[in-house]
Amino acid sequence: KSHYFKANNLTDRKTALNFVCRDPRLSLQVREEVLEDFYERWNSEALVLDLWFSVQAQSPLTSIEELKKLESHPMFDRKNPNRVRSVYAAFGMLNNRKFHAIDGSGYKFLGEAIMKLDALNPQVAARMTTPLTRMGRYDSARQQLMRKELNTLSESPALSKDLYEIVIKSLA
Repeated sequence: KSHYFKANNLTDRKTALNFVCRDPRLSLQVREEVLEDFYERWNSEALVLDLWFSVQAQSPLTSIEELKKLESHPMFDRKNPNRVRSVYAAFGMLNNRKFHAIDGSGYKFLGEAIMKLDALNPQVAARMTTPLTRMGRYDSARQQLMRKELNTLSESPALSKDLYEIVIKSLA
């Protein structure tokens, strides 16, 4: 916390923010205080705000409920591909602990997000599916959960051609 508030440049602040968001020894209060300060300082800079979203989405301390709060944040816009990647891609590709939770909640969260995205931007939705398609790298329980999420996606009557192609190839 001290390093964050003493920093005089974005690089040092972001490094401290990463640490604060990942260290379970720090209190939730410290985490929230640093996140709020970073947001207040940089919310007018789109790329830096994407970093703010991304750091939270990839943190193993961030719960699915907190990810849902990020989705409902006023600055989150599903129509903005960079913002979408900063949350969903960061979560699916960089938050292994929560994404691959044995209860399947991470897969379900990403699957639901993909369905919402598919109606707005099928290409981005198809791209966000990548973490679910890499099931061969994981144990059988996780493979079944990933396959279940892909099956759920495949059964959608409104599935775009882009997403359909990725999902069907993955299930074959």
